[in-house]
This record gives sequence, structure tokens and C-alpha cells, in this order.
Amino acid sequence: MGLRLGGLGSGIDTEALIQAILTAERRPLVLVQDRVKQLETQRSLFTELSTKLTALRDAATAIDNRGVAISGPSLDEELLAFKATSSDENLVRATANGSASPGAVSVRVINLASTARRVSGGFASDTAVVANAGDALGIAFGGAAPISITVGAAGASLVDLRAAINADPNNDGSVRASVVFDGTGYRLLVNGTNAGVANDVTVTTTIAGPGGAAFLDAAAGQDPADARLEVFGLSVTRGSNTISDLVPGVTLDLRGTSASPVNVQVELDDETVAVKLDTFTKAYNEVVDFIKKQASFDPTTKKAGPLAGDGVLRSIQLDVRRKLIAPYAFAPLNGLADIGVSLDKEGKLSVDRAKLKAVLATDSRAVRQVLGGSGALGGVASELALKLNEIVQSKLDPIPNSTPPKSREIGLLPARGIALTDRIKDLKDQITVMEARLEKREKSLVLQFSHLESLLAQLRKQGNSLSGITTPTSRG
Repeated sequence: MGLRLGGLGSGIDTEALIQAILTAERRPLVLVQDRVKQLETQRSLFTELSTKLTALRDAATAIDNRGVAISGPSLDEELLAFKATSSDENLVRATANGSASPGAVSVRVINLASTARRVSGGFASDTAVVANAGDALGIAFGGAAPISITVGAAGASLVDLRAAINADPNNDGSVRASVVFDGTGYRLLVNGTNAGVANDVTVTTTIAGPGGAAFLDAAAGQDPADARLEVFGLSVTRGSNTISDLVPGVTLDLRGTSASPVNVQVELDDETVAVKLDTFTKAYNEVVDFIKKQASFDPTTKKAGPLAGDGVLRSIQLDVRRKLIAPYAFAPLNGLADIGVSLDKEGKLSVDRAKLKAVLATDSRAVRQVLGGSGALGGVASELALKLNEIVQSKLDPIPNSTPPKSREIGLLPARGIALTDRIKDLKDQITVMEARLEKREKSLVLQFSHLESLLAQLRKQGNSLSGITTPTSRG
């Protein structure tokens, strides 16, 4: 209010009195405002918890060997990682994925795959006209639609032919043309970009070569070749120097030929598996630390965390822990402890790398079963991922292969967030009403005390007048 009373008429501090009354009547409003702050804090914390649980779910799905919907096997190996080493990487380099199996492969490279190259004769200039109007140039490659060029009225130079070949709409990148100077003349080169005899490049043309000779210099060209190698003594050919369909899960990159075999060793990559489990345990421990901080009682400050006693938080904590410690009987392993992942007294996970390495060496597939399950039976990671999906699911995505078609219900945390948002909105609406009521109340009090001040001022004035009438006048 702009108008304030100073108690000049009554000698009473009416401003302080009004504020005292309003402070007392504002108490319910303050309580509602405090409640809004508490609920906003809880909503923010549940959002943060959802982010951490989502990270845990993602870490679990990264090692569960299940598909995106966690309802069936993954198309690619997720947990087990393999590495391949070559006895001579100058000749053969090797990489392995999760589909590989431990063992050794003997490889001898007899011939590398190569691309086709067709070369014109040498011309005195690369910009002078060498093709006349109506001349044709055709290029066939790898069974695709051929390049067909007809020279226009102005004729064409080697540079023009190069540009026309590279820009032709039928050229999908399998052929690249260039012009080079060999020291005595300029030549048009047409190179195939894909190796192997199946990707041969043939050039036909009516363009005359230098001095009336043939346009193409057959001796300067190169026919394509397939890679030839021996694997375990067997003769093998491939149209590329990168071979991924010979040894399951292993890609061979042929670099050079050799008279003697190169040994490629494939073995389990313990370090990569351990790193994946470290990521999982770190995500879980962050959830544990968060819950402990937000839900515990601090004996020093004598205050409980913002989420202390919250039923939803407690339910999530129990659900996640149950999935983690439940027995998963896949003989000879029954749970996380059997693969070197253990819970300490604070409820946090750690990885014993020595134990993990030992069990991987003994039965790596059993480690995968403990985490991902087998068939319809889930493992630690897959079951935990499913439970976390129920908790953090925020979209009504359809459930794969469900009959009749149905959608997932919104997760526990998003539902809680919606409920908190609705409650906060209701309370803020109450605050608006209460503030409007208090504003009217303040105006009313100011008006009442203003009348009181005016009345008291009049009474005082009347009193002073009566006092002047009744007081005897002194005589000299």
C-alpha cells in the first residue's frame, strides 16, 4: 500500500500494529509457500535421480546381450570382447569383435587385390581439343549402368573428358578420372575405386589417340586382381584386401605378400570386459550415494534429507537392490559375486579384476549368462535393466510383439514428477488466492485505522476546545 499511517492522531504506531496483524494472518500463506519450495526441491531431486537411474539402465543394457527392448537376444555380442594380434602387422593386420572365438589362424598372403586402371596415350596438352564433335566415350564398371559420353560441338580436351566422367549421373564413385603429366605428355587415367576382378573397368571410344594411334595405351593400364591367400593350407580368393567373412568375428586387413604364414592370435580381451563392468558399478554406486545423501539423517545438523521417508524412493531402492543380489542359477555361476563383483558394507559395488580374469579364462560364456541370462531366463543386468525401465520409462512406447498391441505404462518416477507438478500448481493457485485476500485485508486495515486516527484526532480537538472553555481566565 502506498498510504501509511504514522499514529499522529493517536500517538499509537498504527503501521507496526497493521504489520503485526498481517504477519499473523500471513502465516498460513508462508506455510504454503514453504511447502511449494519443498515440493519443487523434491521434484528436482527426483529428476536428478531419474537421470542417474537411466545411466544405470544404459550401463546394464550395454552388458546384458539383449536387444533394445531387452526382450530378446542381441544381434551383436555386448559383454565379451576379443582382441586379435598378428605376428607381422606389415603383412596382415587383424581385429576381432564379440562374435570371435579364442584361437590361432595361419594366413599366407600370395597376392593382394588390386583395382583396374585404364590409361590414354600421351597428348601434348591437357587443355587442347582431342575429341571431336560426336565422338563417344563409354565406361563400364562392376555391372553397374555404364557411363556414356557424347562430345559436343565444341569438342573436348582431356580436362573436359575428366570432368564429364566424374560428373556423369551413372558414376556412383566406382570410377574416378584424372589427368597426369608423365614427363613427356598428358594422359587421361580412369581408375576403378573397388578392387577385385568383379570390378573391372572397360573403356570403349571413337576418340583417336595421339598421332592417329589408339586412344588407350594398353601397356600402361592395369587389370584388376583378387586377393589370394592360404588359410590353414586352404587356397582362398576374395575381391578385397579387407576380409571379414573368412574367420568368424575376425577382420583381416591384408597389407603385403609373404612367402611364409603369418600367425593371427585371437583371445579374450579381459581389460575391455572389466571396463564395461566398471562403468556399470560406477553408475550403480552413484545411485547409492545419491539416495544416501538425500534420504539419510545427519546427526551433526540434526536434519533429515529432503527425500527422507519418501515411499517412492524407498520402493526404488529396494527394487534395485533385490534385482542386484537375487540368485541367478546358471551353473557353475550363481550371481555377481561369482564373477568378481561384490557389495561392500556401504552397499556399493566393486570389481575384483583378478577374480574376473580367472573366471573369464575358465568359462567366459557363463559370465555372460549371469549378466544377460539364457533364453527366457534373465540375468542380473537384463533383469535390472527391465526393472529400471519400469521406473524411468517416460514415453508410452508400444511393447514389442504384444498381443493385443499395448503400450507400457509411464514409469514410477515420471508419474511421481507429474503428481508433484500438479500438486505444486494447486498450491500456487492457493497462494494467488491467499495473496489477493491478504491484499484486500491490508487495504481494509489501513482504512479502519485511518478512520480511527481521524476519529481520535477529532476527539482530541474537541477535548482541547472544552479544556479552553472550562479553564478560568486569570485576571490582572
